[in-house]
Amino acid sequence: MAMIFLGCNNSNTNPGLNLNPGTNNSTNADDAKASIATVEAYLNFYINKKIEILNTLFSDDPETVVFGVGASLWKGKETIIKNLTNGINDIDDSNFSFRDQSIQLSGNIAWFSQLGNWSYDYKGQLVDLQGIRI
Repeated sequence: MAMIFLGCNNSNTNPGLNLNPGTNNSTNADDAKASIATVEAYLNFYINKKIEILNTLFSDDPETVVFGVGASLWKGKETIIKNLTNGINDIDDSNFSFRDQSIQLSGNIAWFSQLGNWSYDYKGQLVDLQGIRI
């Protein structure tokens, strides 16, 4: 399971996403759109391998955290980007499909989760992950 906490700088829409704002103010729709766009840009990092994308996605706050597979925990933007870029050149032909997408908004924090399938080529071997939480 991976949970990712991102800073949002973009806006976009995804009508299939389940948005659950914590409060009822006029900025929730904009915050939700920005959160969706950020998640989509993050996934595009794996498809396009453009490391500079990561600099726009993660907050500069040193308390920003990514919980990864197993017991891995990456804290701080520099550590997160370093870990995400390690090995990205070994991954080719990433394809994603998703369901049960959800963003929970609470103040200036967005919690994101989804189930999905991710297939890719890793050093010449096909990897096909089905029904994983991303």
